[in-house]
Amino acid sequence: GFDKGGLFIEGAVVAGDFHDEDYPIEHLRCNCREKFGNRVAVRTSNKFLIFLAKSSEMLWMVGKYVLVGVAIGSIVERYIPYEWIYRFFGGGDPLNIVWVTLASVPLFLHQISASSILSHIKNTLPGTLDSGVGLAFMIGGPVTAIPTMVLFWTIFHKRVFVLYMFVCIAGTILIAGAFQWLVFVPGVDTGNQLLKGVSSLAGGRFAAISKAGQNVRVALETAGSNIIATYSNDVAGHGGVVFDAGFARFAAAANGIKDDRRYVANLADWLEQSVSSQARNKVLIYTVDGTDRKDPLAFGAGLSEILRQGKYAVTFSDRSSTPNLSERMLAEADQLWLFFPDSGSVNQLTDAELKLISRFNERGNGILVALEKRQPAPDGYASVNRLTSRYGVQFAGGAGSSSRISVGVASQFFASASEVLGRFLKIVHKA
Repeated sequence: GFDKGGLFIEGAVVAGDFHDEDYPIEHLRCNCREKFGNRVAVRTSNKFLIFLAKSSEMLWMVGKYVLVGVAIGSIVERYIPYEWIYRFFGGGDPLNIVWVTLASVPLFLHQISASSILSHIKNTLPGTLDSGVGLAFMIGGPVTAIPTMVLFWTIFHKRVFVLYMFVCIAGTILIAGAFQWLVFVPGVDTGNQLLKGVSSLAGGRFAAISKAGQNVRVALETAGSNIIATYSNDVAGHGGVVFDAGFARFAAAANGIKDDRRYVANLADWLEQSVSSQARNKVLIYTVDGTDRKDPLAFGAGLSEILRQGKYAVTFSDRSSTPNLSERMLAEADQLWLFFPDSGSVNQLTDAELKLISRFNERGNGILVALEKRQPAPDGYASVNRLTSRYGVQFAGGAGSSSRISVGVASQFFASASEVLGRFLKIVHKA
């Protein structure tokens, strides 16, 4: 497509200086002396002054378009209603990767702003974040930022710009789609510490968790219902809280199932890391039920064995041995694991116990709240919801799943990768 007449000259080149304004061959005549940077270069040999002159020249040529791009991108980012795009991040529709990639094109995003927006979306979603869509947003947003596109449009040929946009958009969709199908598992909070090294968890019957607070993140959902969630509020100095809507995972762990044992160990470690009081690695397991469950001692012994392998000191108690929680019991622990009964009319927590547990958490100690079975009574969740509603969590209804819930390899991979990165950053920080 090149014009040969503009590239090749018939005969000899006319003698003279290409920089002269009266040089006879027009398409060889150079107009570089008209540029500010070159005019400065003719008058001085100071390289720093020449650098400043050429930089200012380039800044004006590109900068005016970048400013326009930043202004447009900021307006789009400020006034696009986030509620409108939330549904694309948790719907589980494979086409959401395409829509989010295209929707992120006009946004002025770099990696930091994209991750902060994604974190805000993740906190707001009623369930888990669709990991493939999140990855598409993290890639597509930064590489198609308006200032970047304006820069390409200004400097390069339009076909280069089109090729760049095609590679960015198509590449984002292909990468996010590949991870969605091959690595990520729907309904799993990828990289969540609770699921580190876990490939599947016990399922069965469970209650459903609904969240209302932005400090709550859903870790696992199945059959359209949330079954594991976490609460953290470092700003207020509260300890972490884990909500588990089913008893099956703890029963399986007590019976020696490897993945469930690892989940219980991860849970204890996550709560201990969230403790802002003096960490003592002491766990109090308290079952708000001392009559209905079969062989409670075997259950307590099974969990105690897992925790003691993690260097935790464990105390196990229930309503039959200790009718009420007391300040003295909680003073000796920095984690409280509460298991609620399967009947709604008996063995509920008292008002005094609810206040005691809340103060325990506000002092920076961790809590686990888990239900033993689906509770058929209308008021079956009254006691537990009076406690969990303070954190923006409610238990309701009941559902079921297969005997095992797939978690996949992604959580293990990303948790390991984050640990390696964390150690590397510590070394860099020390250096």
